[in-house]
Amino acid sequence: FSALTTIMAEEVKQTSSMAGAYIGIQMGLSHSAYGVRCGYFENAGGAAVGGPFALTDGRAADVHNKRFGKNAFIAGIMTGYGLVHNDVIYTGIEMTISAEGKTSFTTRDNYPTIGPLLNTNISKISYQRGIALGVGTRFGYIINQWMPFLKLGVSISRDTIKQTLDTNMEPLGPLLTTNQYKCTKTVPSFTVGGGVDYQFSNHWIGRLTYEYRVQDTVKLPEIRENAAAGGGGPYTGT
Repeated sequence: FSALTTIMAEEVKQTSSMAGAYIGIQMGLSHSAYGVRCGYFENAGGAAVGGPFALTDGRAADVHNKRFGKNAFIAGIMTGYGLVHNDVIYTGIEMTISAEGKTSFTTRDNYPTIGPLLNTNISKISYQRGIALGVGTRFGYIINQWMPFLKLGVSISRDTIKQTLDTNMEPLGPLLTTNQYKCTKTVPSFTVGGGVDYQFSNHWIGRLTYEYRVQDTVKLPEIRENAAAGGGGPYTGT
């Protein structure tokens, strides 16, 4: 994410006001990519309208992946401590607490049931990242009032993903098979990024950063449910 940060630094007896302890706030935009695996399972048999349904072996059919990119607002606080070496080399440690807004998206897939009839699988998915606790190190080079820097860090959060699945048979209407699924998981992540600090005065610094986050995957269970009248069941996983 990119963020504009205002930092109030403690005045210390060192060669640069970039050095010392600080506390600040951050606000910005988080862009996340999501993948959804969709398809359906062939039914292994059952009574169909007007006669027996052809037996199949229950394999997943028409499996495909869908990807979504979503933006969310992010805000948090930070605190850290930095040292300046030889008047220009900066090293420091930083801790952050941040929160993100919830993202949501919808998938829509058709799959066959009996003859020309189609079932429509509508899956509404939301993802909420929990309060994230992070720690990282910064390495910078001071050029007058500017300090470009690199940052490496790790964080952990308790994330929740929810899915509501609605199935409709066309043209017969809703099958009333709405199902809700939820998964909450502790998610570690690794961040790498960079940015620049600008020193407005001995006490105030502005920061612009970009960070790339790689985190563990949170998955919902694959949904295997039989459609009405013995048809194949929808198959979704995130």
